[in-house]
Amino acid sequence: MRSLLTNLLLAAVVSQTAGCQTWKKKGRGGSASRLATVSVKEISGEDYDRLELHAWNAAENKDKAAKFGMAKGQGVIQVQLPPAKTVIQLDYYKNDSLVLSSLACGDDNIFDLKPGPNPLTIYVCDASGGRFPPIDVGCDREHPSYGPRILRLLTAREYQRTIETLTGIKSDFTRDFPKEMRTHGFDNHEANGVITDAHAEAYYSAAKAVSQAMVKDIGRFTNCPQRDAGCVVPFLRGFGKRAWRGPLDQDEETRLTSLYQTGTGFDDSMERLIQGLLMSPRFLYRFELGELRGGYYELSSWEMAQALSYMFWGTSPDDQLMAQAEAGRLSDRSVIASEAQRLWRDPRAREQVAHFGALWLGAEGVLSVNKDKQMFPNFDSTQRQKLLAETKDFFAHLVIDRSGTVADMYQSDYTIGDQSLAAIYDGIPTNGYIRYRTNERAGILGHASILATLAGNENSEPVKRGVFVLDRLLCQSVPPPPSSLQITPPPRDPSATVRERFAKHSQDQACALCHQRIDGIGFGMEDMDAVGRLKTVDAGRNVDARGQVVIKGAAVTEFYGTAGLSRYLATSPQAEVCVSKQIYRYAAGHDDDQRSACAVQDLDRGFVESGRKVSSIFLNIPTLDAFRRRQP
Repeated sequence: MRSLLTNLLLAAVVSQTAGCQTWKKKGRGGSASRLATVSVKEISGEDYDRLELHAWNAAENKDKAAKFGMAKGQGVIQVQLPPAKTVIQLDYYKNDSLVLSSLACGDDNIFDLKPGPNPLTIYVCDASGGRFPPIDVGCDREHPSYGPRILRLLTAREYQRTIETLTGIKSDFTRDFPKEMRTHGFDNHEANGVITDAHAEAYYSAAKAVSQAMVKDIGRFTNCPQRDAGCVVPFLRGFGKRAWRGPLDQDEETRLTSLYQTGTGFDDSMERLIQGLLMSPRFLYRFELGELRGGYYELSSWEMAQALSYMFWGTSPDDQLMAQAEAGRLSDRSVIASEAQRLWRDPRAREQVAHFGALWLGAEGVLSVNKDKQMFPNFDSTQRQKLLAETKDFFAHLVIDRSGTVADMYQSDYTIGDQSLAAIYDGIPTNGYIRYRTNERAGILGHASILATLAGNENSEPVKRGVFVLDRLLCQSVPPPPSSLQITPPPRDPSATVRERFAKHSQDQACALCHQRIDGIGFGMEDMDAVGRLKTVDAGRNVDARGQVVIKGAAVTEFYGTAGLSRYLATSPQAEVCVSKQIYRYAAGHDDDQRSACAVQDLDRGFVESGRKVSSIFLNIPTLDAFRRRQP
């Protein structure tokens, strides 16, 4: 459930924006007013020679589209269409090759056209995904932008770990929680914290189970031998304060005491009281609203204690953090930095770093991705669990044990696992490590958990792999194809290689514009099969794993094989900055690149100064102004 505050801050605003084509109003009155009039101006300074405008009724297929053309230099193209829900597509050509298209941005562009002028906004993009004219989301030091004021719903994992921290009870209380939505793979973004009826029922069931377990051993949670209403206030000021991650005020104590009084007998009354604590927004949400400090809001010491504990441990603050918050010390940058170092040295930080790595890299998908049992009989639940554990253990080992760099992450010649995993990699197992025999596999991109997740049940899937690398490892926007575009996967053909089947994307120019950068990466990973083993032959022919990386503002880079792509990522400035951005996205719980631009720039600067240690990114986040402060 979004907070009321967040809903009030969000507004649908349509305005002229850099990077848009704006359809201007033309004409007044007359018989033409029965038709919808739209017009589009040229994009100045871009290299194309003609524009095509396609329009069709949203209820019909694209093959019934009306097409209008304009050569560059004519200024404005104006068309009149029947009033209806209409799909608009813009294509820009150079020597009959499609160079810009609205399809490449992934927007549906369905407009409810009305009689008369219709001002509309449409983006167009190139093969690298860049919007034209390009949108600047750089850091503006003169007008600093801080994070949004938000309430962050506990994830299922955070809920479970918080209950275990508070009570020591190890039962699974979240088995019935609805599956969480993901953004860039992350489960903790504020925008996805939506509570449905199913959530409410699951929270109630969990609270009931926790309360019953606690009341059976209530002496562990409060010193109250008389077992009557006199126990309530001491319990609330002890356990209640820890559960709500801050002190309760008098009104809150009164309301909870009234809830206790609705029960019949001490046990039933305490169960109701505990359920009230656990069903409260103060338990279910992490408050990040801040206190007004002139032109911005600064997180209170209590809010900062939560931000630190959930970032580094994925659970509620310990006694020392609570004491620091009580004393109001967590507004001091040096105290925050010291506490971050303390939390980082705790084993719980290792679990949290491993969890982040699994989410960012999508490794958890290996547990559920379908595979052909006849082709891959050993790819069972045990192996899936081992592959996930491998990626989590390796990422934590690299970041915490080795203080590793981005280059280490992509170029390491070993991983962590046992003999059964060594067979997948044709590696040499030694004391829990697996050394790769050849240079055809390297770093995290060579992990079978990732490669298998990004594949079909029989074969590799270059589109999935290309989108993953662009979105997760290079932080390049890869919008989904618009619903107006008819998409069907290439048919199975045992006589054709995967590359040949997927290369048919290029037969449709609109598809080719997007797939140039997606498939260019995915084809380069064709040397790894559907479960992450080295592949040398496909459809009776040698595998062709030539690939290329196309990024706006950078030269096209050729590479060969998954290890070749890893070598590119190890030295790529875009990949380096992307690591900072992804860790910050997870820690901050939002995906606003404009608000994050200065923070990511500062993190990358500190990362370079630290010798490019990935650990420095985690440790530098808590002291950033953008993390500690919130926008009015």
